[in-house]
Amino acid sequence: EYDYEGSSNDLLRQNDNLTSVFEYKLLLSKPLSRRLMFETGYLFNRTDEDFGSSQTNQLAETGQLNLRAQLVYLAPDTIEISGQIGVTSYYAPSTSSFFSDRDRSTKVVSARVVHKFNEFFTGSIDGSYRGFHTIYISGELSANNNINNVYIINPTLIWQPYPAIRIQQNYQMHANYSYYEYEKDAISQRNTLYRRANFINNVTVSISPRTDLIFEYSYRYEDFGRLLWEDQWKQQVSWDRRTHRPRFGVEYRPWQFFRFYPYASYEIQSSYDHLFDDEDVLGQREKRDELSRKLIGFELQWTLSSNSYVECKLERRVQDYTQQRSQDYDLFTISVKRQL
Repeated sequence: EYDYEGSSNDLLRQNDNLTSVFEYKLLLSKPLSRRLMFETGYLFNRTDEDFGSSQTNQLAETGQLNLRAQLVYLAPDTIEISGQIGVTSYYAPSTSSFFSDRDRSTKVVSARVVHKFNEFFTGSIDGSYRGFHTIYISGELSANNNINNVYIINPTLIWQPYPAIRIQQNYQMHANYSYYEYEKDAISQRNTLYRRANFINNVTVSISPRTDLIFEYSYRYEDFGRLLWEDQWKQQVSWDRRTHRPRFGVEYRPWQFFRFYPYASYEIQSSYDHLFDDEDVLGQREKRDELSRKLIGFELQWTLSSNSYVECKLERRVQDYTQQRSQDYDLFTISVKRQL
């Protein structure tokens, strides 16, 4: 709850407002055998937002069902599948000019498979699908009914050829489709596709029981553009971006309850625009901007007990652009955790 003193000199719009949340969750977990675990649950959430004006008030209610199953097929293999379905209903006053009554359904399915080839090499694959469907109750607003589908696949390889050396390779492919139901067969600027692919290669070398050297290199590709339907979805790329980032850190643990981690990284990111002619055919690809980011910092964590710790982080970040002004950041964060 926020209360403000009315003043004509306020530069920001400030209103007395109140948000209340009620939530309960019911969870049932049962091992069906030594190899199979099953879990299910139900969640209800009610959020009432009162911003002091009927134009901005909103009420939301969520009902959500969760399912999860874990199967240990053989000693070196684990399979885990989970799913979630739910509906959130939003209610707004008839005088609201910011929100409208609508329903949003959610479907989430994820799976994970882990296989231990031997004591030195382990592989896993994570994948998920997330589907969101928004339906406006008012027929006049039904043109805004939209669908958002997100697909993610994430393979990981962990290799430990020697006790002091650990190598981890992680790949991720991400695709986000957003389109409007009544514009699927039309050329619309609102139908879009965002894609991303990541590659992270991490090498950890233990030079002593208390000191680890961490070398990392990551590469990320991203693109975004209009989505066209011609018997299947096709993308017309508007821009793409490529990012390279090497990183180095040292993790030092002088005592069991104390951790010190200095690190540094250098990142270079190139952005390109895709230009089209009047006939909307694939056009010229031009470099728009290039970013170089230099970062140095350290983290310090002091574990006071099993249920409390203090963590500090200090970071210096310098960003240089070819088409924009350079930016310098000095960031300091302190976190204190105490579990009663």
